[in-house]
Amino acid sequence: MSSQSILPKFTRNGIARTLFFRMYIYMKKAFSWVRNLKLKPNDIVKTPDKLVKKLVLKVPLIQGDRVLDAFAGEMVWYNNYPDYVIKNWCELSKGIDFLQYTGDFDWVVSNPPYSCLNIMLKKMYKAQKGYALLLNVILLTPQRIKDMADNGFVIDKLHFCNVRGWFGKQVFMICIKKTQGIGDIISFDIEHYKMPVDERKIFDDKQKIYQANYHKKHYKPI
Repeated sequence: MSSQSILPKFTRNGIARTLFFRMYIYMKKAFSWVRNLKLKPNDIVKTPDKLVKKLVLKVPLIQGDRVLDAFAGEMVWYNNYPDYVIKNWCELSKGIDFLQYTGDFDWVVSNPPYSCLNIMLKKMYKAQKGYALLLNVILLTPQRIKDMADNGFVIDKLHFCNVRGWFGKQVFMICIKKTQGIGDIISFDIEHYKMPVDERKIFDDKQKIYQANYHKKHYKPI
């Protein structure tokens, strides 16, 4: 094989490798936010003390209630519980796992880890009175509301709030044990409905335009 026939193939391969490398660098930059989410998991956050003080006051705690901060972190929730309740805490990083907790509790009042929320909720269903959690709004799904109802709990109050720097909007959800005469003001439907075909196409087109404009604004081409 002559050098003339080898050179074009080598050149083509070199160009392909160069283009692939440039595409790899671009995609790495474009989706660096995904990596950042993994480096800074949403499970580890510090709830503002000023907000916690307000939220704790909304929970119908009474004298002698056993209140558990199941995800204590730096104790901001625990430290803001009223003096007239019996306080306790769990914190996995300190060797006390809520899932292994064997004591009785009337309430859980805290900011739970989102990545394993369903598992934690199953444990909270053992509460004698209820639980109050600070959640992202998108976590309040029909299926979770159904699971609460199936386990004998209803939503008593939803308080919406904002924390600058956190993703989306937050809601403080207070759930209580369902008793005679107490019903849930929230109904739910767990079926997934599809958009009409024509509206779906409009949505997809707008989504593509939004994504293209977003990348033009935030990422410079290589």
